[in-house]
Amino acid sequence: MKSLFCFLLFFVLIMGCATGILQAGAEPKVYEMLESGDHSRLEGIPELKEIIVQNRKIKYYPEEKVEEMVKPFLYSYEKFKEIDPEKIPKTGVSGFDLSKSEIIEDIEILFQVLKYGYVGYEIQGGDQVFLEARESLISWAKDFAAEKGKEAFFYGVFEDILIEKLSFINDWHFKIGQERLYTHEKMHFGAGLDVYCNRDGFYLEKDGKKAYLISCNGNDPEKYLKPSLNPEGELVYRPVKLAPENNQEKATLLLEQNGERWKKSISLIPADSPDYFLVPFAIHKENDITVITSRNLSRHFDDDLRSMVEKAGELRDEDLFILDLRGNTGGSTEYVRGWVKEFSSQQDYQTWGWGSIDLCTQTSHRIRKNTEYILGFDAEWVEERFSPTATGWSEVLYRKPRKIENDVLIFVLIDDKIASAAEAFLLALREMENVVFVGSNTAGGFNMGNYSFFHLPHSGVFFQAGVTLFFPPEISIIEGTGFAPDIWVEPSEAMDKTLTFIERYLR
Repeated sequence: MKSLFCFLLFFVLIMGCATGILQAGAEPKVYEMLESGDHSRLEGIPELKEIIVQNRKIKYYPEEKVEEMVKPFLYSYEKFKEIDPEKIPKTGVSGFDLSKSEIIEDIEILFQVLKYGYVGYEIQGGDQVFLEARESLISWAKDFAAEKGKEAFFYGVFEDILIEKLSFINDWHFKIGQERLYTHEKMHFGAGLDVYCNRDGFYLEKDGKKAYLISCNGNDPEKYLKPSLNPEGELVYRPVKLAPENNQEKATLLLEQNGERWKKSISLIPADSPDYFLVPFAIHKENDITVITSRNLSRHFDDDLRSMVEKAGELRDEDLFILDLRGNTGGSTEYVRGWVKEFSSQQDYQTWGWGSIDLCTQTSHRIRKNTEYILGFDAEWVEERFSPTATGWSEVLYRKPRKIENDVLIFVLIDDKIASAAEAFLLALREMENVVFVGSNTAGGFNMGNYSFFHLPHSGVFFQAGVTLFFPPEISIIEGTGFAPDIWVEPSEAMDKTLTFIERYLR
């Protein structure tokens, strides 16, 4: 086994905690650091155990600090000038031959709904950017009418210009038509480059000898190197950088061997995330290892997901298993709570550590209630939860993480398609002992949830926007970056490499 020195050196590289929340922005230093157990199943792999121990340190803030820290995310509703909720139709019909006045009225209604009905309004820039976009759209409408004629507007052109003018929004849940307004920071990595570590630092093998990394892109190597697996299932390190998928990323390594230094330039390629069949729940064996697959948590698959919850208790008899969540875009967290409760046999289990605050205005109440009706679900809970308040906001809920004892070794496969309730699943799993996350960073479709629908009255353009702000105990916005794994592996190879890792180290 390689020296644990490299993991002390590597500590700075461990991002966030638990699944490694990718942090955004500075934060106060006042917090309690929570531990999550001894992870005794990893005693035989000290390198990995050290990674897990560091990644499972969860920051938890005192109650009096939480409201202060959340406040910058919230728009201040000092004066309410909401539109009549009846002007927000439940359904819409694509409009053609629309007049300039109808388009401008749709624009005015849109920005009223966004201001009072979209929980991310302040996070995405507030009045400054939204009112600028509004003026730009009105100017476009006037110019378009002057050029094309006063009734030349139609659905498609208007939808396209709305997407263009609101492209500053970065929110996985936010949609115009079928277009998500969202930019993902994708994992780019140095494929085939196996880096090792000993008490002297990180090194490559060259001509049977060690060539040590002096820097990567001019910085300390640990800023870029992350734990990974090679095809033989060996725990190694590879350069990893998060960047938009289309970026051409490179890494320049400065190496030294026997006093001689030279540079090596490598391309960082975007990790492959394949498309998956929609499987709410399945269970099978791979190399005599139990594999649970869940790619969706929607209430539309209630029968399948209740079966997944019911069978969770049986997994306590396993020595280890793989939970494959790749491609899971979320749904309802009720199945997450149920699964953890059944698996852990903790009948008093309520939920994992996280926080939330609801947008409580007439507008948010209307679009959330409409959404439940459109989806065909009972909307009674909306009356209580989203009833308008004097400030436009509910009370802040903030739940403390709790350690969940667990003797079963669980490998959780994750990728950049995991979002929403599936990311909440990771928050729950990180509180368990002996859980290892393998794959890439997730989608980061987490913060602005309880998505709700509305249509513009004349054009019929469809919008989807969240009405609840969710945040992890670290109280951070992770939209577009998501949660980090413990072991960074291209998602398309995560299953094969995890099986090989198990065979190498645990069989």
